[in-house]
Amino acid sequence: MSDLKKYRNRFVTVLAVSLVLLMATSSEVLNLNPQVAGPAPGPPLNVVDGAGFIAVVSMFTSAVSLIGLLLTTGIAWRKERRESRTAKIDNEKKELEVQLLRLNLEQKRQENTTSIGDSTDPP
Repeated sequence: MSDLKKYRNRFVTVLAVSLVLLMATSSEVLNLNPQVAGPAPGPPLNVVDGAGFIAVVSMFTSAVSLIGLLLTTGIAWRKERRESRTAKIDNEKKELEVQLLRLNLEQKRQENTTSIGDSTDPP
């Protein structure tokens, strides 16, 4: 596996994990899951602060991994385009070489037929 594909797979994995973590912590920060046990004096500050910190870190991780994913994908596309151009040029070069070899072979055959015709005639 090429290095670009390996890095791209890592960026996708990190992006998926960080987005899942972001969704899990954002529900805690936004308090989308209220307590059913009755009115509480409020969540402890360390839980909200910890969840907020995790949300910020996972957002930062998501952004960085998304940028990395886009960059490696762009680099891979450029590399594939360059390799396809090189392969096309190589194919054209080989076709020209084959045509040249055929021309040389045809010339050798003509020389052989004329030399054979000349050697059969007595002087």
